[in-house]
Amino acid sequence: MGEFWPLVGIAQMEHWVSINHELINNQLEILGSEVGKLRKRSSNLNLEKNKETQRKRFSMSESQAADLCTSSARGPPHMGQQPSSLVFPLSLSHQPSRESDGS
Repeated sequence: MGEFWPLVGIAQMEHWVSINHELINNQLEILGSEVGKLRKRSSNLNLEKNKETQRKRFSMSESQAADLCTSSARGPPHMGQQPSSLVFPLSLSHQPSRESDGS
C-alpha cells in the first residue's frame, strides 16, 4: 500500500460530504472565525509582552540616570585625581641599575 490512502470507504465519505456539505461548510466557517479570533488575541498578547520586555530592558530608573549624568560630568575616572594617587603598572622613576662591565 505504501504512502497512498486505501480506496476502501472513499465512496462513502464522498457521499456523506455531498449530503452534509452545508453543515460542514457552516461549521468550518465558524471554526475558522474562532481560530482567527484566537490567533489575533495571541498575536496581541505576544506584541504587548514584547513591548513590556523592551521597556524593561531599555528603561533606566531615575537614580541610574542621575548616576550616569553625575559620572559623565566628572569626566573619566582618573580626572580630578592627584598624580600621586594614580597607579601605573611600571614606575617611571625606577631605572634598572647597570653594573659596570669593567670597560
